[in-house]
Amino acid sequence: MASKDDEFKPRLGKMRAKGKGSFRGQVLHAVHRAGGTRKGGARFVAKARLGRGRAVVGIRPKGSRRVVIKARFTRLAGKGLGAARAHLKYLQRDGTTRDGQAGALYDRDSDRADGKAFLDTCADDRHLFRIIVAPEDSDQYDDLKGLTRRLMTQMEKDLGTRLEWVAVDHFNTGHPHTHIAIRGRDDQGQDLIMARDYISNGIRARAEALVTLDLGPQTEHEVTDSLRREIDQPRRTRIDRQLLRDRGADQTVTVRHGDAFQQSLRAGRLQTLGAFGLAEDMGGGLWRLSPDMEPTLRQMGARGDIIKSLTYDLSGTDLRHAALHLDIRGEAPTIIGEVLRRGELDDFGERQYLAVAATDGRVHVFDTGRPGPSDGTGTGTVVRVVAVTPELKPADHTIFRVAASNGGIYDIEAHLRVDPSATDTFAQTHVRRLEAIRRTTGGVQRSETGSFVISPSYGETALNYERHQARLKPVQIERLSSLPLERLPQHPGLTWLDRDQMPNVSDAGFGGRVGQARVARAAWLASEGLGVPVDGRQVLSPTEREGLRRREWEAIAGGVATEVGKPYVAARQGERVEGNLSGYRDTAEGRLAVIERARDFTLVPWRPVLEPHVGKVVSGVLDRGAINWSIGRSRGRGVE
Repeated sequence: MASKDDEFKPRLGKMRAKGKGSFRGQVLHAVHRAGGTRKGGARFVAKARLGRGRAVVGIRPKGSRRVVIKARFTRLAGKGLGAARAHLKYLQRDGTTRDGQAGALYDRDSDRADGKAFLDTCADDRHLFRIIVAPEDSDQYDDLKGLTRRLMTQMEKDLGTRLEWVAVDHFNTGHPHTHIAIRGRDDQGQDLIMARDYISNGIRARAEALVTLDLGPQTEHEVTDSLRREIDQPRRTRIDRQLLRDRGADQTVTVRHGDAFQQSLRAGRLQTLGAFGLAEDMGGGLWRLSPDMEPTLRQMGARGDIIKSLTYDLSGTDLRHAALHLDIRGEAPTIIGEVLRRGELDDFGERQYLAVAATDGRVHVFDTGRPGPSDGTGTGTVVRVVAVTPELKPADHTIFRVAASNGGIYDIEAHLRVDPSATDTFAQTHVRRLEAIRRTTGGVQRSETGSFVISPSYGETALNYERHQARLKPVQIERLSSLPLERLPQHPGLTWLDRDQMPNVSDAGFGGRVGQARVARAAWLASEGLGVPVDGRQVLSPTEREGLRRREWEAIAGGVATEVGKPYVAARQGERVEGNLSGYRDTAEGRLAVIERARDFTLVPWRPVLEPHVGKVVSGVLDRGAINWSIGRSRGRGVE
């Protein structure tokens, strides 16, 4: 029989300890910041499903002026707040006002709002709302601030709370529009939950009512003109929505309509869809719509918006002959070129682009995926851009081989047994990969002991993970040099011009400048007694390359030694490098990390993942010019 001593119930915190200061309060606060529930699950879900503003009906009365509303709900936990700061800063970039100046934030009371202060107040919030308001007739407004403030006042009435917000107007596209950031807390300090229908329809209805009040209802002539303009549009239109509603089970739709004007719209639009390959003429006024018609039109519309935005961002650049690599399913070419601009590819900064003037004489625009750590590739930097090809990594082959010899289980002990030359640190990199695959795909199981179950289909699971990563980051950007091209011919160190393999070099644009620089570089190398002349170039031997590289590294080390008051000690192959990451230095072929130790310092190749860790202790092993870094002393989390 169990004694009463076994009847034990733990009690957290002190008696009557409540609020954020108690242990319970700290746990609930952490859960709240991570996006969890604050109360019982059922009550929270019901509140989230309903939310504020649900009583507003998003009906469009006849003659209403059209307004496009785009909205995003952004969680601020983790990297969310940093991403919000970067996006707000980008919205205030140069060239977004009518006179080409930088955009200015404003709020309820001031035409000059402090974006940093606004986001500082949001630091402990669970989420942030980001909304874009784009009236179809926005070009008829001299200033959008008044409309925005009246819309926000109406939203406060609908939601029953005072709102904290900032906004910025953009005039750098064909349709002026407003970006609004709304704090995710109400005036009582509670999470602001908007009803789904209010976000998708209610805000639009309120905005359209205000615009219609300002400009008057659309006349019949304006409505018909607007519809006629949609016939040739490479995007989803109102005519398309009606065609999709009218199609039969066999995907067919007829041109015929009781109204002569509507029939002319349908006939014209179906001809356009046929030219797009999205509809097939069956004869007799009958057309078969493509099953992919709606998503394809959405993609075409998004691509058109991107091109318009790029046209304004890259003013002075002729995009008619540019190569646009914006479809992440297609493989982009490998190019070397000079960065013209980096920017946001969509309205909410969830994907970015890189515009490069390449050696082939063309401008290439790449979808670079989600924002990540800064890699120092600003305007004027020379980069090499390579498409990411999803493929199994060497670690995947090792994982599968170890598991095959251990009953389908991978763990560090089995790894070290199968490969006695491997180190515990090396095996840990395989564990991190398996954990990343598990979190992303769910295709790998981890036991309570920390081992992983590796199924016969692990190869396909790992490949799916790589495909997912390629969608997030479709290209790899290698920073070659921040030095201007004109300074490279007589540079005393190794440069990217000295590479044996160089993509196609044209006589036009950036390619023409590269051609001239290579001729001057060959002459300088010859004067230094370096290289063998081949087709107008000086081909360097491995020893000569290393000598040029060492010459520049030692020159940089001399400057660092003067600054830090410590001697330079070169890192050797296979040596563990550990110390404080005090900064970096640029060379003509890349960037070097400065690692300070107690009595000396060393220089090693830089990697973009180090950017957030300047000032921290890092460690890693130098292996063939690359390092697998760990942040913090040996127990730190690795970054690859």
